[in-house]
Amino acid sequence: HNPSPAGAMVNIHSSQLSSLWAVLLLLRCVPVLSRACDACKMEHEQVDESVAEEASLFEVTLLQTGLRLKAEKVSESVTPGTYLLVDASCEDPATFACKGGCYEGPDWFLQGCITGQEAPYVHSSVADIIMTQPKMYSTSDPAHKSCASLGFSPVAVPDKAYGEGGVVSFYASDESWFLARMGWTDPPKSIAALRHAYSVDHSQCFSQNKSLIVSTPA
Repeated sequence: HNPSPAGAMVNIHSSQLSSLWAVLLLLRCVPVLSRACDACKMEHEQVDESVAEEASLFEVTLLQTGLRLKAEKVSESVTPGTYLLVDASCEDPATFACKGGCYEGPDWFLQGCITGQEAPYVHSSVADIIMTQPKMYSTSDPAHKSCASLGFSPVAVPDKAYGEGGVVSFYASDESWFLARMGWTDPPKSIAALRHAYSVDHSQCFSQNKSLIVSTPA
């Protein structure tokens, strides 16, 4: 039995209508899909911007941390120019009553020209008598800001017995005790003798010039 032309026409129209509806539905969905894609794209852009911002902040943080660590490292490597030299038996007369002296000056002079622990290995007769157990502290230490802060009183500030430049100063917990301990009945004469010893026998120190201090014993 052959289908009638009318039936075929109906089938054709139904198929066409289905296709047409599918096209219309697709066309209707296109704007929705487009808006969805735009929204997705914007979201991705926002995420990208957020990631970029976080990365930038992270880089800045790393840079700041690096600079801080570098600054701290430089700060740690810098050696302050002023030190205190005291004897272990009397380091802080302001806190513990004691008799002693205190030198204040650059480390190279205190060790090379007062205690003789470094080149040019010169010993001060004063330090040899009142500082048999010498100890040095940097003035960058809050607990050792100066001889005065430890309770020592000025005796020679600066101490020109070691040179006109006056790179060091001398303090004592008790000046009368110091003079008696040194046996200086005539202080000006004794100081002059000390000055002569440094100007003639220890000119490397008397010159007050670090570059002149040699690396071998004088």
